[in-house]
Amino acid sequence: MGAAPPARRRPPPAGESGVPESLNRARIACMESQSLCYSSRPMENTRSPRFHRCEGGLVLFLAMFLCIIVACAPADSDRRMILITIDSMRTDRLVAYGASTSVMPRLDQMAAGGIVLTEAWTPAPLSMPALTGMLTGRVPSAAGVVDDEGSILSGDTPRLATRLLAGGWATGMFVNAPFIDENSGLYEGFRRVVNPAAASQTRSLAAPALFAEALEFLELHRKVPTFAWIHLHDTHYPYLGGGEPGTVEERYDAALATADGALADFLDGLSDHGLMTDAWIVVTADHGEALGDQGERTHGQTLSPSVLHVPLVVQAPGNGKARRLDQPVSLLDLAPTLADLAGLAPATMGGPLDGRSQAALLRTGEGSEDPDRPLYSESYIPFFSYHLPPLRQIRRGGVSRTAIAGEDGVPAAPDLGPEPYLVLDEQERAALMAAASDTSALLTAQRFGEALTSMSRWPAAARMTPMAGRMEAAIRRGQGRPDEAVVALRRLAIAAGPCADLWSSLATLEDELGRPSADAWQHAASNAGTRIDFKLKLARHLLMEGHPDAAIPAARAAASGQAASATLDFALGQIFLDSGQPEEAQRLLASAATLSPGSSATYRTLARAALATDSPEGALILLEEAQRIDPQDRLVEKEMGDLHAQAGRLPEARAAWRKSLPDKVREPGATLTIAEQFLHLGLYDEAALEVDNVRVSVPDDPQAYYIMGQVALARSDPEHADEELLAALRTGGEQPAIYYGLAQSSLMKDDEAGALAYLEKVFAANEPALRSALQAQLFLTAGHEFPAVRAAVERYLAGAAPPAAPTPAADKATP
Repeated sequence: MGAAPPARRRPPPAGESGVPESLNRARIACMESQSLCYSSRPMENTRSPRFHRCEGGLVLFLAMFLCIIVACAPADSDRRMILITIDSMRTDRLVAYGASTSVMPRLDQMAAGGIVLTEAWTPAPLSMPALTGMLTGRVPSAAGVVDDEGSILSGDTPRLATRLLAGGWATGMFVNAPFIDENSGLYEGFRRVVNPAAASQTRSLAAPALFAEALEFLELHRKVPTFAWIHLHDTHYPYLGGGEPGTVEERYDAALATADGALADFLDGLSDHGLMTDAWIVVTADHGEALGDQGERTHGQTLSPSVLHVPLVVQAPGNGKARRLDQPVSLLDLAPTLADLAGLAPATMGGPLDGRSQAALLRTGEGSEDPDRPLYSESYIPFFSYHLPPLRQIRRGGVSRTAIAGEDGVPAAPDLGPEPYLVLDEQERAALMAAASDTSALLTAQRFGEALTSMSRWPAAARMTPMAGRMEAAIRRGQGRPDEAVVALRRLAIAAGPCADLWSSLATLEDELGRPSADAWQHAASNAGTRIDFKLKLARHLLMEGHPDAAIPAARAAASGQAASATLDFALGQIFLDSGQPEEAQRLLASAATLSPGSSATYRTLARAALATDSPEGALILLEEAQRIDPQDRLVEKEMGDLHAQAGRLPEARAAWRKSLPDKVREPGATLTIAEQFLHLGLYDEAALEVDNVRVSVPDDPQAYYIMGQVALARSDPEHADEELLAALRTGGEQPAIYYGLAQSSLMKDDEAGALAYLEKVFAANEPALRSALQAQLFLTAGHEFPAVRAAVERYLAGAAPPAAPTPAADKATP
């Protein structure tokens, strides 16, 4: 029996969230059809998958997907809305906002003929919180998002895309930002998602390619109401989008100019395809950029006008009448405004809104005049970096002041755990920011000794903060002293008290160094308040480090009391699947796919769950759907190759695996990667054949030696394994995995002393993957034959994880 799925708050009943009753009935009917599975016949059109009844009780999500399409198919319409957000764009680069010359002439041309809102302000000077506010109409912290990384959007937060999708709109998001992924919560409601940066953690799709994807999507759905959101991250620090060296401001302007060129081509493409005349087009920024104003280089640390005042340019269908509107507006107004323009009452978005619809203002130039409307902005970066109180500001009538919780539009502060604030006056705060900025610049320049000296000038209390810990660890790593980096962060985390972000920094460092980190994640999770990101990471790391029995309760604890959301269900589904509970994983992943139908990763993971429940036909259809959603997702090809190989379709497997490889992978690496895939699937003859093909031209490759050593071990041939693995050592240098294989070979030859010698090298490396393998399988099962080996492994497993940290009262060490 699998563990019960985590308890969560139930979603609202049909009709209460604004979702059409027919769609709710379709979803419920599909979810209750326990006997639906898919035909194994080839699909002619993966957009309309066929299915039939069969025995076995497998629920695959594509049935639900089809029901949703049928239930909410809209009547023909020519409505479309396009939201373009340009990262870090200041107002003073546009003539429309007072610049003497324009860095972005095409956007200025659009402004000259369109609607310019001169007093638009962002709710946060950081991308994820700002974009969250923009797409939900909620203050970011009220929606659970206070940082670019780790925050998880609350499941009961209203989402513009979800409401539009339920209302019959085709929805697509096109972004190149690594911080926006399945875990961000922003995928929910989008039928089409393009974001290759999420997998690569780099800005891997430049603005022209991103706009091309969006244009193709808009053309494909030209006969139905369509919403496309495009976010350009090329203009974010370090401003690489311009492709030219220079000063910071020169690079910044070049990146904006490049983005403007891509925008011009996109607008021309819309016009050429006849898609512009009936479209609302909105161009804005998530936030501005300081560029030295108030001593800040980029954004997030202050609430100055440079980072909060943003351009907001709108082109109405048919171009409309050019207007300049001076009424104060917040980017929180975008979600209710776009819902209103779509003919969907903002009140039906499924939850309370902090923004207001400005649809009447855009249509007629006249709206509810409220020059004294309070506009709220916030930044939690000072808290996460320095334990300074978060910045919260109210702007009213052109005057800004510190906000107080409970004021109009000001939410209560979220529970971030029992972390102490530093108490600094304004002068001390400014001095800390300046000192930290200097240290950061020295660190970026790899002047590590000077950076360490610079840190000594920080206020004493500030040296106990997360930013200090991260910088000191980075300095010591840069000096080639990673062990000291770990020790420094651990001592700081112990001494600083219940600080979730310091323990998170330590855990992240240990992850980067390939060391067990579950202990540090445990401390981060236990001090995280209502934040669930650290709790989910704890569950994942417990699983990675060979503790599935502890991982499941940790996952259930993270989910307890949370509303259903694609982000949470996807994360939990992965954990249950990797814990050997595919049925529970299927239920969670199907829920995630319902809420976020544009995520290829969800379908990929659902395919793995289908395979785990012996449904290769269902897995194939799910992978084909993932491929349709995102043709650039290489991991889909990898999973497709595994599926073909297991079914005996070896040529198809080889072809799919080759497609999955990054373009930079050349021979013999590509063929050897395919050999490893065969090895992992237990197809040893095929793995050996691939290696033999490589050895014709490259007879002395260390990876080839290692793979053949593993094949020999699988065939219980220790002598041949020794020969191959020792050759891998000779040609490729010392690797813990090779010593691990040699220890296995020694035991096959009843050489306990030899196995112990090799295992000592494995223990010294302390790699999580090898630790998990030791715990899951090796040596313990043969303990009655090799008592010394068993004892050594048990001692290692007991002591490999860092010891539990003492309380601050027991250890007052300082960094």
